[in-house]
Amino acid sequence: MANVATDLDRRCTDSLSLIIPVYNEASIISQFVEMAVRRDLLASFRETIFVDDGSTDSTWEELQRAQARDSRVGVIRNSYNQGIGGAIRAGVIQSVSTWVCWLPVDQQFDFEPLIDSFDGENILLFSRKSQRSRLRDTTTRVWQLMFRHLFHTKLRNQSGIFIMPRAVFLDYPLISTRGVSLGELLVRIERGGHPFKVVPIECRARVGGTSKSFSMAAILRSLREIIGLSLIDPLLFKRPPEATTISRIGVREPQTGLDEQ
Repeated sequence: MANVATDLDRRCTDSLSLIIPVYNEASIISQFVEMAVRRDLLASFRETIFVDDGSTDSTWEELQRAQARDSRVGVIRNSYNQGIGGAIRAGVIQSVSTWVCWLPVDQQFDFEPLIDSFDGENILLFSRKSQRSRLRDTTTRVWQLMFRHLFHTKLRNQSGIFIMPRAVFLDYPLISTRGVSLGELLVRIERGGHPFKVVPIECRARVGGTSKSFSMAAILRSLREIIGLSLIDPLLFKRPPEATTISRIGVREPQTGLDEQ
């Protein structure tokens, strides 16, 4: 496969930071870094910051080895597990670019839609084009139907991946920090009147490790967060006075297969 990073992608290099939150992902970090180096993807971002969210396995040691192999890899560590929202915020605070984005380390999503669609003007929300299994697809649809009903939002099939101005992210003091945090961010962006576009992105099976989002414990934590949100900020659950106009754009189709490891 040809390298993704080209002269046309230099618009990304100076203004876009990539945040990669990880929690107990020691088994797949080296695969991710090797893939990114092989395809020269790190050159498309001003910086790449891995955030170890208080892992209890050897994730931190794997990140340090990755940084030793490639100086473009930045690493920071939370002293305790703060959840996906807390990990992303820690990375954004440490970033230096005008724009930020984030991806999971499990290679469910490709870099190409991020690089192809970045325009330096619009917030981009990435929506899943497919799921890895019928069960996960059904679970996600039920969860997002409930989310759309509770928060009166038109957005659906969200991947939890955004490209947005660093300042806008930091302007929102998110109440939730775990599974609901990115949904809360989405609603706040929508309610805040920020212009944004929705971009389709392929969703594949993880290359390894275990999902942290679909366990019963994670679902119960998310439900508790929703209840907490409803008590602390009930306006989020009110129907907005005007519907938000959503722009949907298409990008070059990402590869449907994984590189050989």
